[in-house]
Amino acid sequence: MKKFTRTAAALAATLALTGTVWAATITQPKPPPHGPVIVRPAPHPPVVVPAPRPRR
Repeated sequence: MKKFTRTAAALAATLALTGTVWAATITQPKPPPHGPVIVRPAPHPPVVVPAPRPRR
């Protein structure tokens, strides 16, 4: 019974993650239907770097 619970929890987490990504993809603004769409690269990629802790 414990194994079933763990599998169900993993499945629920996967479904939640997939649903979040799916919703984010759908809610993205759509490009205008006319003219060439120019995608400019971001000035800096959103990289999350943990701040270095000051040594004491």
